[in-house]
Amino acid sequence: MKYTIVLFLTIATLMGIFSFLRCKKSFSPHTETLSYPPFRIEKNTITDRRWKPNEGHVSKHRQTKYKVFYHDERITFPEELDANTGVPGIWKVYFLEDAPTPTLLVGSKQVYLVNEKDEAVNLIPIPANYSNYASVQWLDTQDSQPGPKTEILVGEDTTNCILTDGQHLLINETSVLRIKDLKLFHFTPNRDHTDDYSTYQVLGFSPDKREIAFMGSKSHEIHRTEFVQGIVVYNIEGKRAYTLPVDKTNTRLHDPYSAGAEWFNTYLEWKQDTNGRFIVNLKTLPELPAWTGHFTKSANYQLSPVREEMHAVFLAFVKTHLSLSEDEIQTDEYNGLIDFRITFSGFVLNIGYQKDFRSVSFSVS
Repeated sequence: MKYTIVLFLTIATLMGIFSFLRCKKSFSPHTETLSYPPFRIEKNTITDRRWKPNEGHVSKHRQTKYKVFYHDERITFPEELDANTGVPGIWKVYFLEDAPTPTLLVGSKQVYLVNEKDEAVNLIPIPANYSNYASVQWLDTQDSQPGPKTEILVGEDTTNCILTDGQHLLINETSVLRIKDLKLFHFTPNRDHTDDYSTYQVLGFSPDKREIAFMGSKSHEIHRTEFVQGIVVYNIEGKRAYTLPVDKTNTRLHDPYSAGAEWFNTYLEWKQDTNGRFIVNLKTLPELPAWTGHFTKSANYQLSPVREEMHAVFLAFVKTHLSLSEDEIQTDEYNGLIDFRITFSGFVLNIGYQKDFRSVSFSVS
């Protein structure tokens, strides 16, 4: 009898949940038409309500998908468009505003260049980057150097559909599209050609527009849990690749994965070799810049590498700036961390020193 009651209650509960979800599920489509003759694009954003079991409530979910038409006839894309995505359909459409002929960039994880050839639609597949989402990035929009990278993600698309102002577009970190004549260049990132370095963010583009410099990283040959950094360079036509190792101290490299154009231009430069090719070289500086503090991904301010006495110096600066008394400062020490805790205007300020990392950090909670 006991088990019968439990089973009955379980079934009733499940039926209630299913009934709840069925009543709550609603679709609110929004369609926008974008014209780019001879192409027409339908942008469909569907809003529904979904049960989130980990959060215990129903929430709104929005997803955008596109349909592309050529002279009012819907374009059918190859099956590869939906390969390994989990969410079929077109996630994003870009208009290449400065192209010589009307041209689109269309895709999900697989991307296609779409234009007109011989009075018919022309689909050109771009090699996919199977380890990451598809992405686009101008290589020459910020003082002829790379701009920010944009990934093509599933979900609601609220981003701009127009790509403009640049002449060299990096697609999927495997191909470069030259806008003025729509010529595609392909290269294959391969650690066998770069001394086993993996590539991360783009840092620079050579003056002749043929070489791309990436931040690179690999495990230390002896201390395998540590990493060493280098500048990995690929020729956009796939003709060559090489790595220039860099020393973190001599280049004041706090966080390799947040380094950008400013860091690159401070410590590195493009020089032509005897064959006229542009090669990345370390600059010879009369004096290295001082280490500076920086904000981490967790929004802490950090100074490193520093000696332990910098901890007290930083505390003295904060103490003077905020006119603090000794009673407002507490000291804790645990797991290699020495922490000054300060209560100020309802906030708790932490000034910590980590011996193992030789770093002073400042955070607010």
